[in-house]
Amino acid sequence: MGHRVHSWSLSRQLWVVGRATPIPEVVTPDSWASIDQEMCDRFWHTYRSTLGSFDLFVVDHPVCLAACFEKFDRPVVAVATTRYELGLMRDPERRRWLDGTLQAMHDRGQLLPLSNNRGDREYARQHLGFDWPTVPSLCEYPGAQYSGEDPRWLRAHLGQPVLPQPYAWTDLARCRGVYHVPYNCSQISVFEHYAAGIPLVFPTRERLLDLATRDVFGALAQVSLRRVERLPPGEGLNDYTSRATLARWVDLCDWYDEDWMPGIVTVDAEPDRVDLDGVDWRRAAGVIAAARPVRRDRILRAWRDVFARLE
Repeated sequence: MGHRVHSWSLSRQLWVVGRATPIPEVVTPDSWASIDQEMCDRFWHTYRSTLGSFDLFVVDHPVCLAACFEKFDRPVVAVATTRYELGLMRDPERRRWLDGTLQAMHDRGQLLPLSNNRGDREYARQHLGFDWPTVPSLCEYPGAQYSGEDPRWLRAHLGQPVLPQPYAWTDLARCRGVYHVPYNCSQISVFEHYAAGIPLVFPTRERLLDLATRDVFGALAQVSLRRVERLPPGEGLNDYTSRATLARWVDLCDWYDEDWMPGIVTVDAEPDRVDLDGVDWRRAAGVIAAARPVRRDRILRAWRDVFARLE
């Protein structure tokens, strides 16, 4: 898009993308979950010269790191993914600090909020009081193109990746398709598979709600960080024992949004009894192939609009 970009990453899964440089100090894979004002101050003192020439900062996962850039007095695009308070759920005081910091940055126009899925848009809006428009992740970095020459269907659920890691994306793209029992309302692996043109199968809305209510196959087991952290149910979208709350999360799932992800196949059966041989994978692959360039154009246009607001 014509911009020079330097990337830092906290991920322990850089084998997936094969690039990005780890942040060298202060905020690391081992320390980021302890983020507070003192850490943000140390980050600013350490990098104020190094980052002083940058025009814009983009922060995605975890979005709490947007607070690190408050003192740089530059625009910060924050993309909410997997609940914005990830890492702070067990500490109410630090969560209040994060909420106040993000709200203050937004109120003075420094923070430009986005989300890469509808679930996080709704969750962040309810907790912070302002909108986080959705721009899905492009996820073209695997560089794989679907062929479907291998007749195997792959299955994925919480604790069971599609293939043993690390795997070659070319191997994944050769398989017939992937059946997902989702553990969250949005999963980056699903964006990756869709970007590669791989046919995707999910439980129907009713079946997914049933699986989540019965707490089997890890269905929607991570929509609430309170559950992930083994804390009692909270209010609103954190009431993970409520069937009505789980139904709301089902409605917010990416794969049921035909506007952004047409071509998804749904089946109503127990996951261990799903007959994938009956899926019309050719049709699914064709719909996804036709939708991908449209989806790509919409995503890039949305990002251009974001940058245009900063000019």
